[in-house]
Amino acid sequence: AIAVTQTLLELQGECFWIIGRNAGGVAVEWAPIPSHWVIDTPNKTVNGYRIQPRSGVPFTLDAEHVIHFRDANPVDPYERGTSVARAAWSDLKADQSASDFLANYFINDMRPALVVSGTESKNLSEKDVARAEETWRQKFMGTNRKGRPWFSGSKVEIKEIGSGLRDNAVPETRAMLRDNALQAWGLP
Repeated sequence: AIAVTQTLLELQGECFWIIGRNAGGVAVEWAPIPSHWVIDTPNKTVNGYRIQPRSGVPFTLDAEHVIHFRDANPVDPYERGTSVARAAWSDLKADQSASDFLANYFINDMRPALVVSGTESKNLSEKDVARAEETWRQKFMGTNRKGRPWFSGSKVEIKEIGSGLRDNAVPETRAMLRDNALQAWGLP
């Protein structure tokens, strides 16, 4: 319970424990719950915590059955907590997106690197397209065939579609985002 509490405090800035009591009303156990399950905390009109488990029925507990741990939010220290992770959240999300982009790049990202077509004056028939595609695969598929020239007896248009990695600075962007996150935690 302590490790979960510490992790939630670092990532979400707050954690809640539900207190289990015996028949005599003495606290005998506790269970940490993540802050995103807690919909409402006690306020001027309600003296309870409204909780919505990820997969379950929402319920409300009186304030004496819940302990609310939080890192005070400097904007409003009496409200919900905040954390370093929340301060660096934009950088962390951007880094995740950059990481997803790289993963998608290596599994193809569902786009071709090139579009090969006939010209306006001479379209390629379906038969020509099939033959050109098979020739292209035979001559260029595989790492040992990369960069070979292709010679054609007729005019063909080839349009390169940006491959992603050559067209942007993903590694540099990820390094910058990493540095921002480390700085938020005060690490060199």
